[in-house]
Amino acid sequence: MQRRVDAVTGAVGIGGGTRESRPGFRLDPILMILAVYGPLNPVDGRKDLLECGASAKIMAVPVLGDCRDLVATCTGTSEEACSGFTTSGNAPARRHCQRGARRYSPAAPSNTERGRTVMSDLTLVIGNKNYSSWSLRPWLALRHAAIPFDERLILLFDENWEEAIGAVSPSGRVPVLLHGERTVWETLAILEYANELFPDAGLWPEDRDARATARAIASEMHAGFTALRTHMPMNLRRLDLKGRGRGPGVDDDIARICEIWRECRSRYGAGGDFLFGAFCAADAMYAPVVTRFDTHGVDLDETCAAYSRAVLGLPAFVEWRDAALQEPWIVPEDEID
Repeated sequence: MQRRVDAVTGAVGIGGGTRESRPGFRLDPILMILAVYGPLNPVDGRKDLLECGASAKIMAVPVLGDCRDLVATCTGTSEEACSGFTTSGNAPARRHCQRGARRYSPAAPSNTERGRTVMSDLTLVIGNKNYSSWSLRPWLALRHAAIPFDERLILLFDENWEEAIGAVSPSGRVPVLLHGERTVWETLAILEYANELFPDAGLWPEDRDARATARAIASEMHAGFTALRTHMPMNLRRLDLKGRGRGPGVDDDIARICEIWRECRSRYGAGGDFLFGAFCAADAMYAPVVTRFDTHGVDLDETCAAYSRAVLGLPAFVEWRDAALQEPWIVPEDEID
């Protein structure tokens, strides 16, 4: 039994067998989906994507892989992301599918792990969006890459904090990625695990030299800059922090971070507005620093200022910030008097 639509005969799996169309006529996978369920609806993209997965079962096992590949491909953020499947010239349908998949990416099936299907059962446990810089990092990387995941927020340091975080995190900290029975904690480990599940999502640069540098500066962010993180906590709501937070060691941290940004933009940034051209996991690691520089009014040269504007204007970051500004909770430990 064939697993894909035959490019010559157009044979497709129906129930336990196949049905032949006229010789030479090709039945396109996207058109078959649209024929059963109609065009994807950008207002109800979640429903349409789920129905696409259901339609594969109706159309039978031989085309199940095709449908899943199609939906996973359509969670990309560029026109090229959907170009792997023929649409018989139906470019509007391809763009339509993209918009729905981006908006409702948590509902879309993922791609494969070691040859078997990995369904969309990732849950990212995070803290308050206004304060939790470590939660922002993997959330931003996954959201920008259109990797499907569910979100679970645990309020930082409230009366139920220890019990709630202890139930999901061996380290007692956020973020934590839950994948079935598997638990992944620590931000860099989460990013690397997601990269293994979704190797084509662009979480790291394709070029080996650029990728090595991206991982190095991400690790430096993970392990360093404690003065900056201590004296300039992330607080997206505060508009009155300009010039504040300049404790011991902060200026040295700022200088080193700006040096990293300038070097990466000079060596690798020609293809876009971010450290390595396209947005990647390294940018996600430095995104909370961008917010600190912004809220605390750190003076930046034009290269670093342009990079900061690019991060602050990223749609995924805007989504996070808008949600953060709606949060009513206050964490005294992260408030500067």
